[in-house]
Amino acid sequence: MTGREPSGLRIAVIGCGYLGAVHAAGLAAMGHHVVGIDRDVDKAEALARGEAPFYEPELPELLREASATGRLRFTTDMAEARGCTVLDGLGMLVNQGAIGVRHWTGVEADRTVMRRTVEEIFGV
Repeated sequence: MTGREPSGLRIAVIGCGYLGAVHAAGLAAMGHHVVGIDRDVDKAEALARGEAPFYEPELPELLREASATGRLRFTTDMAEARGCTVLDGLGMLVNQGAIGVRHWTGVEADRTVMRRTVEEIFGV
């Protein structure tokens, strides 16, 4: 998906390490229905209980709240991704870059220009 913000989508996040788990919880908090898929059964079960396997402030609460709404669940079954929207990591890369620009310079970066530049460089 390119060029628009997702809203109320069914999204699969494949790989629920630090970035994946945080993104899954954040997307669910934004109103999307998210399934986090990880090959590690213990990690998937811990996340489903609202237990983050790493430290991230407020993540356990966010996991529990999003799970309680039914918008967030975790599994090891890749078949759960069927029918879900695929979001590439380009948006995440651009947003992280823009946050870095703001942090270090105090200037808001133009995400449209940043995305177009990355697409041109990598031919996507």
